[in-house]
Amino acid sequence: MTFRGCLSVLLLCVVSVRSDVDDEEKVPGPPENLTMLRVHDRSVDLQWNQPTEPNGEIRGYRVYFIKGNITSVRTVHANDPSITFSLHDLGQYP
Repeated sequence: MTFRGCLSVLLLCVVSVRSDVDDEEKVPGPPENLTMLRVHDRSVDLQWNQPTEPNGEIRGYRVYFIKGNITSVRTVHANDPSITFSLHDLGQYP
């Protein structure tokens, strides 16, 4: 497989429930096994696994990426053990 381009920066963050009542919930661990499944001209298919230590209910994930000089974010609402997500509308690599 030949890659003709790539994202400048890709950052994946976990979104968890904030609870002022329950002090037991802490910051979730990082997502695991982030993988690029497929790279297309203007999109990329990603897959990752839930943190080993979620420290509470996982509500979703935020995918941050840079396109040109602009940082963008996509929110993925999922709490499955394995998540697949397609990031679309990317600029074509020159």
